[in-house]
Amino acid sequence: MERITGTVAVLDTDPTVRSDDASRLPAWARRRRTAARPASMETMATTVSRQPSRRARWLALAAGLATSAIWGSSFVLIDLALVGAGPLTLAGLRYSLAALPLVPLLARGGARVGGARTWLLLAAAGLLAYPVANGLLFTALTHVHPTTVSLIFNQQPLLVLVVGMAVLREWPRPLQVVGIGVAALSLLLYFGVPEDTGPIWLLAALAAAVAFAGYSVLARALARDGRIGVVPLTAWPLVIGGGVLLGLGLLTQGGPRPSLWFAGLVAWLALANTTLAYLLWNQALRHLRAFEVNVLLGLGPIETALIAWPWLHQAPSPQQWAGMLGALAGIVLVQLGARGRTTAAEGALPAGSGAEPPIPQGPS
Repeated sequence: MERITGTVAVLDTDPTVRSDDASRLPAWARRRRTAARPASMETMATTVSRQPSRRARWLALAAGLATSAIWGSSFVLIDLALVGAGPLTLAGLRYSLAALPLVPLLARGGARVGGARTWLLLAAAGLLAYPVANGLLFTALTHVHPTTVSLIFNQQPLLVLVVGMAVLREWPRPLQVVGIGVAALSLLLYFGVPEDTGPIWLLAALAAAVAFAGYSVLARALARDGRIGVVPLTAWPLVIGGGVLLGLGLLTQGGPRPSLWFAGLVAWLALANTTLAYLLWNQALRHLRAFEVNVLLGLGPIETALIAWPWLHQAPSPQQWAGMLGALAGIVLVQLGARGRTTAAEGALPAGSGAEPPIPQGPS
């Protein structure tokens, strides 16, 4: 027993011992070592010892790009589906149905996520992402043109950058700051000045963007150290947030007006734009910083424009071409600026190891 205890002491005090050696310790020793760390979000976010492999980073980028491509159609599909249900009811149906395919995976052993602190973070993430962010987003879309909402929602990287620096201690490199700025200004050039709309609904769209930025930071904090798998990280916020949102919708707006067209739209929004998209999104957050993932959302308008060109014969204007090229350049700068940085958590425990991440206390 003394020999094992001594090993733990060496790992905690000797900087020459690699963090990979922690994986050779028994589970009780790893939990003891983790419990000794300060209980703050910064501990989860800045304990760093190794870089993600090039393959892991490319796969994470591919997951983020795929999510951006899928979500590029969400605003139009939501706008079409709103004829069959109120905004809160529609959102609640979408996210509650999206959780169903993940329930069997949870039942097969993926339901373990740790103790009360982890559950608190999952519940907060679910409430921010679904009742708050998407509830406000769906409501804003009933009063504001989807183009204007998309412009506001795609400014998230700026919000995530600021919150990530304050809470997660994820500091960007100068080139990444330039890239985020270029992408934000280019999207403004692409969309143009928002139309004259009631300020209350513009504020609702902005609040939705802020809430989803908060979700991205919480998901990043949970995903990056590997203490919770992608499936429970995706499923439990959907179950919690989707259930609350559906209850609010049914209580305040009533049930949907069903039709085959409405059912098809909701099924696609649930399975493709939610279940698949959020699995990919959370996988990307394991290896990329939150702002590096969120900046990829700027590809959505580019995708929409390129689809509308041949199918709807709506050729982009020179101003839109300039905005698309600028947004693409900004996204590339953000990813190039991340080369060589360190992201993996020191002593990160594998998912299901039994240890709990500390609850965030805010910046210290």
